[in-house]
Amino acid sequence: ESMHWPLRPRILFVAAAPPGTPEHRGVGAIPLESHLLALRRAVAPWVRHFDEGDDAGRARRVGEHLTLLPGASIEAIERECSSGNYTHVHILAHGVEVVEGFDRRFYLALHDAREPEKADYISGPRLATALRVAQADNGGGLSRPTVVTLASCDSGNVGTVAGAGSSIAHALHEAGIPVVVAGQFPLSFEGSVRLVEILYEGLLWGADP
Repeated sequence: ESMHWPLRPRILFVAAAPPGTPEHRGVGAIPLESHLLALRRAVAPWVRHFDEGDDAGRARRVGEHLTLLPGASIEAIERECSSGNYTHVHILAHGVEVVEGFDRRFYLALHDAREPEKADYISGPRLATALRVAQADNGGGLSRPTVVTLASCDSGNVGTVAGAGSSIAHALHEAGIPVVVAGQFPLSFEGSVRLVEILYEGLLWGADP
């Protein structure tokens, strides 16, 4: 498919770290504030003038280019993508390894929509379905961010070849998302922040990925 590089960025920042319940294991913390600060700095050149004393006006101007979705579930991502025409989606969540027999796959740990403390393990195809959802204001066409970045461990890891399927990143590519950045190995907190700082500084200015 043809791709037009976006001139005005609109980023959806998806963050998830379900703490767990006595019956269900959760995941650890995530560097949400550091990622949010890095993205806020990256979009600063596109934020139109606002009165320094007008907090509501400043939030409105920043919100034209950056939306935070904390405690995210797959259903919340789908709702947001159906109503907003996002050019970039940045996902900060833990990667989880799931072993079934001889097969080993990696999933994203998002929040369960009904019990937010519980983790909902999201496969690549499920995530792709939420990111490429029908939009009412787009004539029923599908949303399609130009760039999806996955700040999570093993999001580009295939796992084993014992069963059908591929990595989360490959599933997003198959769904028609042009640029997907993911890691084949574990990702540290410090490394994930540097990833955002360096990558978005270049991507938002149209640099070659």
